[in-house]
Amino acid sequence: MTANNHKFIFYTIEISKVKSIFAFYYNFKASEVISLVGSNVGTEVVKRFRDYRIHKHRLS
Repeated sequence: MTANNHKFIFYTIEISKVKSIFAFYYNFKASEVISLVGSNVGTEVVKRFRDYRIHKHRLS
């Protein structure tokens, strides 16, 4: 193996490491955001559903 080849392999390994770190970070952030949005939407739906059930009981 020549020195040039060795350098190239080293760089590709480093780049893939960096890429995987970025990918992990972005996935983590994305899941955090999704869970936040999900919980907000969930509480909103639950509130609406409760209100709807209460109104329904009042009407009947």
